[in-house]
Amino acid sequence: MSKKSDRYYFENFIDCVECGCKAAKMLEDNLTNFDAAGLQEKLDKLHEIEHDADKKKHEMMGVLVKEFITPIEREDIILLSQSIDEVTDKIEDVLIRIYINNVHTIRPEAIAFTKVIIRCCQALKEVLVEFADFRKSKTLHADSGDQCSGGGRGPAVYRVYAQAS
Repeated sequence: MSKKSDRYYFENFIDCVECGCKAAKMLEDNLTNFDAAGLQEKLDKLHEIEHDADKKKHEMMGVLVKEFITPIEREDIILLSQSIDEVTDKIEDVLIRIYINNVHTIRPEAIAFTKVIIRCCQALKEVLVEFADFRKSKTLHADSGDQCSGGGRGPAVYRVYAQAS
């Protein structure tokens, strides 16, 4: 990276993904130790993480508006930021739907799927750490798809869950 201002964008991407990783771990903990009575409190804590990610994204958009030259295309920064934010939003949505649908028991397949979500968030973070030096990266173009799926385990967990529903 050439400039300190360039570093800001990449660090912000990583910070936002870390919020997603925290949310994924919190989701796993909430489903593993499920307590329907305390779900509202857990939702509030998860919403704090999601709100923190939103603040980081909006802060970056404020910087982007004033920036004349960016390290990558302005549109790519916006799209990447929105996509990272969407990860955290969707993780929060899982717990919201459990609350709205008044779920009282969590199936083992759902807990297994949270482990896949955590692996995907960690893989995304690894990619974004490497992305900061994308011009010199030798590993960025390698296929990281296996990290997310756990060697294909993600789709298998989903199929088992879908068939049982």
